[in-house]
Amino acid sequence: MHQSFYVALGGSIGALSRHYLVKWIGTLGFSFPLGTLSVNIIGSFIIGLLFESSQKLAISTIISPLIFIGFLGSLTTFSAFSLQTMQFIKSGQLNIAALNIASQLISGLLATFIGMQIAHYLWR
Repeated sequence: MHQSFYVALGGSIGALSRHYLVKWIGTLGFSFPLGTLSVNIIGSFIIGLLFESSQKLAISTIISPLIFIGFLGSLTTFSAFSLQTMQFIKSGQLNIAALNIASQLISGLLATFIGMQIAHYLWR
């Protein structure tokens, strides 16, 4: 099959995963966008883990785009983070906007680093 099919397949799985995870976290009643933060942390961790693992394993040209472009590309969401941050700024909630920016950036980088370190440990 064509590589685009696998990207689309991974994308649909990632989009549905994000939809249901954000929806479920939304039922917890927080005013902070924990759903967006959660999917971005999970996606950052997975990409770090799998990227580092792909250096040791032969990940096929089918699986790589399915996971990295399709699944993780649609699971994580920079646009939702940006919109939520702008809404906080427009409503005068500058502290929440700053917290959102810092938490997304720091936790995303940290989750990627942790994923890479775990993979490095597993495949050494």
